[in-house]
Amino acid sequence: MSHTWFASSDRWVRTPRHRATRPVRPDFRQALLEERLVLSSAPPAPVEVPAATFAFATTRREVATSVNYTVVPFDHAAYFSAGSPTGTLWSSDGTTGGTAPVPGSPAVDSNNPDLTPMDNKYLFFRSGSGPAAVLETFDGKGHFTAVPGVSDPYDMVSSGHTLYFFATSPASAGQHWLFAYNADKGATPTVVKSGIDNGYDLTVLGSHTPDSDSGDFKGGGNRLYYAAQDTGGGSLAGTYQLWFTNAGHGTTEVTSTPGGANPYDLTPVDNKLYFGYDTTGTGNFQIGVADDKGAVKTYMVNPVNSAPYDFTPFKGAVYFGASDTGNPASTSLYMLKDNKGPSQVVGTAGTNPYDLTEFKNFLYYGANDPNAPATQVLWRTDGNKNTYIFNPNATKPHDLTVVNDTLFFGADSTSHLWYTDGTTAGTGSFIAGPTNVSDLTAIDRVLYFDAGADKHLGIDKTKKK
Repeated sequence: MSHTWFASSDRWVRTPRHRATRPVRPDFRQALLEERLVLSSAPPAPVEVPAATFAFATTRREVATSVNYTVVPFDHAAYFSAGSPTGTLWSSDGTTGGTAPVPGSPAVDSNNPDLTPMDNKYLFFRSGSGPAAVLETFDGKGHFTAVPGVSDPYDMVSSGHTLYFFATSPASAGQHWLFAYNADKGATPTVVKSGIDNGYDLTVLGSHTPDSDSGDFKGGGNRLYYAAQDTGGGSLAGTYQLWFTNAGHGTTEVTSTPGGANPYDLTPVDNKLYFGYDTTGTGNFQIGVADDKGAVKTYMVNPVNSAPYDFTPFKGAVYFGASDTGNPASTSLYMLKDNKGPSQVVGTAGTNPYDLTEFKNFLYYGANDPNAPATQVLWRTDGNKNTYIFNPNATKPHDLTVVNDTLFFGADSTSHLWYTDGTTAGTGSFIAGPTNVSDLTAIDRVLYFDAGADKHLGIDKTKKK
């Protein structure tokens, strides 16, 4: 089963994915050995790091077989799978001694574990692999339960006491329908929507809790949006459309995107859904904004093909990358605010931004250096006129992740772990640390990351002195 990474959600999702052409985030993950982190006394000039600024207490746990770096929080710990192509469930409390396999774990699909916690009460995941994989539940107390009636589950999302996911069943004839499951009741999952296949990007819009008995969304304002292939009859048959659950009815409808198809990067912001989609079905990808009733407004930067991506809320607006008018091969940072048309953020022309991350009242991201267009460096903007290259030394920054009051990221220039507190003096890298770090995840003040050889879990516990 193949998978594709998309920057806006930081999740591995099942293919197929249909999206516009856009700058592809480089894959910096390589098989190199992890070493203990040591604070560099001489990071690359001109960055200077006072030794007294931070104390970095680090540990490592060498796992005998491959680690899948989908790390999720559950029951006050971090959970992940180890083993390939199937492995077991592991947990970690952020220490070497507290990182170990979970006793009694069934086989986990390490290629696509789809670990999904629910209210710190249940952890769902794929057990087994391929079309025969089943939905498994772990209660955090040593009990595992296989959910009957469905196979090959994926793209799980929890809302309230209900788990939503795509899967096959004896009645679906190989198609992946949308199901709802209430773990407290322990019954067979119910079908929310049939007549679809190959769904992706299950996204809850709103803050109300869905009715746990029927799987319907009630209470006003809540919707479950997703993209899926229409397998019914009519003019939309075979195309990928945007769908949503109707509040109080448990049904789904195609949203009002006339002639459109292939939605992607579904991102909820303030009870609205931002996404990109092909407005004509011929490769003209633009910005869609849906409300809680399924009505869609379309915005464009480039009338030929905006190819928007990485929708990120920041200071009351939504920021994203999009193709520049007249030059579709170049993208810049844009913003949408108050239902007005998109505007370009000052100082970002042709920078090809990616990994947009809010940190200390700034939006940080990787983008091209205008003086060296083939080189990506770390930028930041306040959303107004204060946009500049924050650090030219960390080239190809990636996996920007906030832990407490520190922003961590990997970089290709040194292949080490970098950090910043937002100041020049508080920015540096670990020269003697692990190389080629990737898949950074912050859980309970601890940074977990891939540190090489596909069998090492890097754990960095940071504390300000």
